[in-house]
Amino acid sequence: MSENRVRPVVGERSHDVPCPQAVSWQGRVLLPGIKQVRTPSVRRKQKTLLGANRAHKAVQYAVKIGKLPNLKVEFVKCSDCDKRATRYDHRDYSKPLDVVPVCHGCNLLRGAAGR
Repeated sequence: MSENRVRPVVGERSHDVPCPQAVSWQGRVLLPGIKQVRTPSVRRKQKTLLGANRAHKAVQYAVKIGKLPNLKVEFVKCSDCDKRATRYDHRDYSKPLDVVPVCHGCNLLRGAAGR
């Protein structure tokens, strides 16, 4: 095996693959001409995560421009227990700025947002 080639990850094809272009950022070996197969459940999870990321970024931007109070600087009460709020909670990621300030404990009790 030459120095500029790598062995594929276990379960992949057993021939050598050129490096570094053939290795993805996750460390998986990319093989030319082979389409990556994604199941519907994986696509659904990726879509949900994408929506969550967009919602979190929208809240960060709203805090930056002053639409929402910065919870690290200002004292804002938790909507559930009246302690100091430390984060914003989304109940629906499709409404990115529909958030409620909550403390860490209440955020854990509320659980995951509706998907």
